[in-house]
Amino acid sequence: MDKYNTSVVLGLRWGDEGKGKLIDWLAQDADIVARFQGGPNAGHTIYYQGQKLILHLTPSGITNPNTICLIGPEVVLDPFIFMKEIIKLEKLGISCQGRLLVSSQTSLILDYHKKLDACRDAKQGIGTTKKGIGPAYEDLTGRKSIMVSDLFQPRSLKDKLEMILFEKNALLKAYGQRTFDLDKIHFLLTQELAEFFSNFVFFDVVNYINEAADSGKKILFEGAQGALLDVIQGTVPYVTSSHTIIGALTNSFGIAPQKIKRIIGVIKAYDTRVGSGPFPTEIPTDQTAAQHLQQVGKEFGSTTGRARRVGWLDLPSVRYTAMMNGVTEIALTKLDVLSGLPLVKLNNSYLLNGQLIDKFSIESINELQSANSMEFAGWKNFSEKSSKRFFEAIQDNVPAPIKLVSIGPHRDDLIQF
Repeated sequence: MDKYNTSVVLGLRWGDEGKGKLIDWLAQDADIVARFQGGPNAGHTIYYQGQKLILHLTPSGITNPNTICLIGPEVVLDPFIFMKEIIKLEKLGISCQGRLLVSSQTSLILDYHKKLDACRDAKQGIGTTKKGIGPAYEDLTGRKSIMVSDLFQPRSLKDKLEMILFEKNALLKAYGQRTFDLDKIHFLLTQELAEFFSNFVFFDVVNYINEAADSGKKILFEGAQGALLDVIQGTVPYVTSSHTIIGALTNSFGIAPQKIKRIIGVIKAYDTRVGSGPFPTEIPTDQTAAQHLQQVGKEFGSTTGRARRVGWLDLPSVRYTAMMNGVTEIALTKLDVLSGLPLVKLNNSYLLNGQLIDKFSIESINELQSANSMEFAGWKNFSEKSSKRFFEAIQDNVPAPIKLVSIGPHRDDLIQF
């Protein structure tokens, strides 16, 4: 990780920017990789020994046997998805014991969260992953979440569960769904899950991460989703349920902002979005360019399998998200996917109420119309002039240097500047 001992990788779009591959690459030189927000609605895709590996909760640095992987307090964790990931990793010969740690303050996603999530989305139509993320974060904010530490305190846990299920079961009844039994959930948590988590639970994460940073250990912080999905700064209500921007890191691990030295913002060479919500540069699905990007880029959600909407890269919104995250450098991914298109575009301005503007705003996103102000002849390989002009146009219109360019799915398919 060069001269910096603390780095963070953040998505600057609507997620799916290719963060997992970059984290996997950067983690080969990291002492600690720490995931700081989100839940199993995120999916980071990496390749290990030629095999595709999708991780929803485990930090992407797990393939480096010398790296400690830490899941922070602002993550919401589905214990059953987590178990399956560990089993899958162990089968690949990737040891997790003593290397994969979960903060004792991390909140658990339980079955009633997932059931409520599905019921609500059926009514609201936001397009959630139905993984229980929203209801779990609601419980965290409402001071009634079940944390990993609660598993080891069976008496107080039962009192807590009684209060929680009184409310959850009432909601489920209103939706016409089955309710949950207190004793069954209590047994599951205090017997099966407590035994499992005793191998992974980690206490005093704030002192640990700060002492590691102060001693010069190389720490890589891993974000999930992207800035435009932030629960406040994103395209509300079509957002995730956590904070996806830089502030989430300092909040999750209790580390001061000035200790974060390198902030890598990740963008693709084109834009994608899963589910509903505004998308100014979206390409209609019947156009050849949309079909090319979706098929060649394999733009299907790693968590849901849903086809992603595709569009041209929106430079004003990149400037906006880079600004609010204090990005020090940019990583550009999937440049290879554009090869073979006859025409490639970049959006660098909008029409708003008949006027041409070059500034992005969340408040006006529903009225923004892409002006598609830059067009480039297509290319078949990266050595062609049009490919270089495309790259230079992005670099000239973003506020930080592009230091990494991904030209393929594997770890070493990277150009470093």
